[in-house]
Amino acid sequence: MRITALVVTYNRLELLKENIGLLLDIQKKGLIQNIIVVDNNSDIDTKSFLENLSNIHYVRLNKNLGGAGGFNAGIKYFYKELNDDAIWIMDDDTMPNSDTVSELRSVADVHKNFGFLLSNALWTDNTPCKMNIPMPNLHKWTDNFKDKTVVVPLLRGSFVSMLISRKAVKLVGYPITDFFVWGDDVNYSERISRHLDGYFVPSSIVIHKMKNNVSTDIVKDDSTRVSRYYYAFRNDFYNARKRSFRDGAKFFVHSLIEITRVLKSSKSLKFKRVSIILKGVFAGIVFNPSIEEVED
Repeated sequence: MRITALVVTYNRLELLKENIGLLLDIQKKGLIQNIIVVDNNSDIDTKSFLENLSNIHYVRLNKNLGGAGGFNAGIKYFYKELNDDAIWIMDDDTMPNSDTVSELRSVADVHKNFGFLLSNALWTDNTPCKMNIPMPNLHKWTDNFKDKTVVVPLLRGSFVSMLISRKAVKLVGYPITDFFVWGDDVNYSERISRHLDGYFVPSSIVIHKMKNNVSTDIVKDDSTRVSRYYYAFRNDFYNARKRSFRDGAKFFVHSLIEITRVLKSSKSLKFKRVSIILKGVFAGIVFNPSIEEVED
């Protein structure tokens, strides 16, 4: 199996350098064949660094399209310009090693009709990364996740070290650029799992080098990040509606509970946080982005 690695970056040069260094080492061992870096219009330092690397495919976007737009552009480049069998996608703060991809390869050899395979994302202290908890098809967290030898069927997962087959891309098309941030990986992996199998591979370990090991929470998050939650509520509502009317209704109730939590527990910007939740939810009612299909 020939594998292309895809990294999406935006103005995090030091993390990107570490990530690319690890991927180049993996490439030298023959475990991956190509590396694509999609640059969301970063500053000149990132641009200069990437332009001086001769053994990557550098895709620079004209503006910042967020993670969703970056993964859309990268997977599109993979499908149209390269002939590899699968694409291994990650953010620039993802730190893989040779075993990460070797374990994914081993599972792919057994489950040949896979749609996506998801690595075990840990934080820097080797505890599970709270931002990247996958959803098994049993609709609950099971003891199987604690057994590093058991591969667990999934409904969805995050774009932090996900191996996606070329067949899956052909079947479902590309990630939705209009998502910008949050929920694009949930949407894409759910679309894949409707047609092909997805699996959590606990032995494929990757370090997600976030500043803090926290899950998203508009009640407690930093004031500089609050505005981004508009996309979280809009996109999550869209994803819930697409699953079923019941899931959409449950998400609407969840949003009302989040407003209550903000009013009760947030220490700053209560009005702004509530306003963003409401804007996101109402936008999610009518949000209906198109899905780009693959053109052979």
